[in-house]
Amino acid sequence: MMLMRLMVAYTLFEYDFDFAPGEDGTAIVRDSVNNIVIKPGKLYLCFKRRSG
Repeated sequence: MMLMRLMVAYTLFEYDFDFAPGEDGTAIVRDSVNNIVIKPGKLYLCFKRRSG
């Protein structure tokens, strides 16, 4: 679990991210399935390494 926290923190610190071309983020809510545990829809992102 600690490794996952480190990986997420590193990714948020080192990269800028935005929706992929043609994506607006609505599919993650629109396509989610709620059984006992919610299964979110697909979310496509683009990551760019921060400079400076």
